[in-house]
Amino acid sequence: MVVPTDEGSRVEAWEIDAREQVRDLVASYNALGDRGRFDELLDLFAPDATMDVGDGRTYDGLDEIRTIFTGTRDSVRGDATDGGVGPAAPRFLQHHTSTHAITVDGPEAATGQAYFTVMTDGGVDHWGRYQDAYRVVEGRWRFASRRVRVDGTTPGGWADRRLNGDAASGSEPIGPERLLAEADIRQLVARYAVATDRRDLDALVGLFVPD
Repeated sequence: MVVPTDEGSRVEAWEIDAREQVRDLVASYNALGDRGRFDELLDLFAPDATMDVGDGRTYDGLDEIRTIFTGTRDSVRGDATDGGVGPAAPRFLQHHTSTHAITVDGPEAATGQAYFTVMTDGGVDHWGRYQDAYRVVEGRWRFASRRVRVDGTTPGGWADRRLNGDAASGSEPIGPERLLAEADIRQLVARYAVATDRRDLDALVGLFVPD
């Protein structure tokens, strides 16, 4: 089956189905991770999947990837049981994904990028980007790799304390120059996502420095 688009091009039914399954995959990652259902969460990954969360190493395979999620869980629990020392731990973590741009490379392979925002009972805690590769394993779309990058944190929030240590709670307010720089970076990433989704190579090339 082939479905016509507004621009006159034709999209095959398998590609529409692939995109919907990938969107469901990413939504399931958020829901299962936030609920601590790690066995079901890891079932979303290919057995040889990799994950990079920006801490200087790559996590290879399901056993190593599991430690990312259990480490986050243990960090929250540690904050909650520190005897009242320091800021309170969040009562929940809630991930929201937006601007999910998917490039389907074939019936069994695709890539994607999206923004994420993490909420706690204290409000917005941190935000950043996902860069993914997906592939079909035993008839189901799964993560082949996921790269996580945090673009910003709320000063004194849970992620800020975790990433920056005790100094985070006494950090000075973010200056306007940094706020403008972060806004420019978010706009750059958004333009990259849109150009990729539209397969506009000229626009993509224009986003990179010459060297």
